[in-house]
Amino acid sequence: MRKILLPILAMVVLAFTGCTKEESIEEMPIVEDQNNSWRFVEGGTEYRGVVDTAFIELINGTEVLTIEGTATSGTQGNIALLLVGDPVGVGNYPSPLSALFYIENGAFKYETDPATPGFTIGITQFSTTSVSGTFSGLVKEDGVDRNVTEGSFKATF
Repeated sequence: MRKILLPILAMVVLAFTGCTKEESIEEMPIVEDQNNSWRFVEGGTEYRGVVDTAFIELINGTEVLTIEGTATSGTQGNIALLLVGDPVGVGNYPSPLSALFYIENGAFKYETDPATPGFTIGITQFSTTSVSGTFSGLVKEDGVDRNVTEGSFKATF
């Protein structure tokens, strides 16, 4: 199972980092939405924002949930939460079955390491129209271990 998961996560990471959002001249304010939100704390700093996209796709016969969002907490950040399930549903998904990537000002700030245990995404509610849950654990910042706490998300499909 792990032999399948690492290539799947690698493909999703490449898709996430290889795609950029359209940038237009006009500035549109990001409006917070209680039904499509995310947040976490690291080192006493709170990061939060809105979920732009949430979807499940089938990759090599395995379901992959992707949640992507934009920061509203004063930084130019983007988050991606990924998890692999067979199928995706309520439960806990420890790394390497789950991953977090947080990009700030165009560069990775926090990211999970599939080879390092200690990060978990928990789905507490799941339906055909929405998903919500929590996340916490070890991430890397420039190769240094950091601890993400109080992570939560809520998204509609």
